[in-house]
Amino acid sequence: MVVAVLPDVPESHRRLLASQGCIIREIEPVYPPESQTQFAMDYYVINYSKLRIWEFMEYQKMVFLDADIQVHENIDHLFDLPDGQFYAVMDRFCEKKWSHTPQSKIRLMPAMPG
Repeated sequence: MVVAVLPDVPESHRRLLASQGCIIREIEPVYPPESQTQFAMDYYVINYSKLRIWEFMEYQKMVFLDADIQVHENIDHLFDLPDGQFYAVMDRFCEKKWSHTPQSKIRLMPAMPG
């Protein structure tokens, strides 16, 4: 398993991942375009930086899992999918401030507490 980390990930976390057999790959942050910074929040750097996975050219296949994903069963079958394709699943909006959007009405958003 290759884990992409930004430079601010503590060394203790990196050692823990490495002790579990992970290959640690530090990536450079990707910042929002200059013309968009007035609307961008600090955490957008994390989202933009995920684009760095397209630079992992040494791998024939890749399954990208966000850091907050919980895998509950074996996903090895994903590596058996045909080459030359891009596969993805729909993301979910989970922030309360999005509850008024059309996406929440079509159940892209899980039920929100209170």
